[in-house]
Amino acid sequence: MADKAKEIILDDTRDAVGLTKAAVRSGKWFYPIKGTIYFLTHGSIRQHFTKRLIPTMSIGLLTTVAMFAFTYVPQVVVMALFNGPLAIVSTVFLVLSESETLAMLVSRSMFLDEALADSFDELTDAHHQTLKTRAIELHGNASPTHTPLLARTTARLARLSPRALLRSLLYLPLNFIPVVGPLLYLARRAATAGPAYHARYVQLRGMDAGEKKAFYARNRPGHVALGLTAVLLEMVPVVGVVGVFGSAVGAALWAGEMEERRMREEGEDERKKER
Repeated sequence: MADKAKEIILDDTRDAVGLTKAAVRSGKWFYPIKGTIYFLTHGSIRQHFTKRLIPTMSIGLLTTVAMFAFTYVPQVVVMALFNGPLAIVSTVFLVLSESETLAMLVSRSMFLDEALADSFDELTDAHHQTLKTRAIELHGNASPTHTPLLARTTARLARLSPRALLRSLLYLPLNFIPVVGPLLYLARRAATAGPAYHARYVQLRGMDAGEKKAFYARNRPGHVALGLTAVLLEMVPVVGVVGVFGSAVGAALWAGEMEERRMREEGEDERKKER
């Protein structure tokens, strides 16, 4: 049993290393940083987040303080059994990961999803009529703003996904593996977080299941790179929400480039058919 577990860990480590190398070569790790700079320097984008900033940062602060106050000591005792003296540092990383997971899950459902979608639409729609038309249709089908506050809050709380939370929590034991464990945990989180930032692009494009699967498979290294930087930015206590905004903006900038390339290739194909 121990040999089998060791084999699985080694295989996952090799896969993670190979995927990380491909992700770094893709260059897409820079998009969250580029997006953060864009977000901080463009008022039209910031306005989507301004009114959500204080409640989101408050949730992040309260969650982080509570997690360190009530869970750090018990977890450092357990981590010491596996990591020895390194447990003091590795447990800080673990608690930050747990805090970020919980805070972002609540914040996205309560405050951020609409702001992220609006900013994504603004960046991608400006030069792409097809995406703009689709965004208008989606906004037209959205819940009206005059819906009672209690009803809107209940609907947002309903978005909380036990499945997403469970998936994140299931990855946490990876941190108990000395040295490589936290790296594997980051790789797993990145592989999940990266594609999520392009969910809006997939929606705007109206991709079917096959197209969606092909899109994510084709861009997997880039999405892992995007997700890795995004997760690291999100883990910064309190101000990690700025990293979320920046990562969303960076993903939108990347989506805009992909859309321009797609339109250019379609134009070239049309010209070839006309010849």
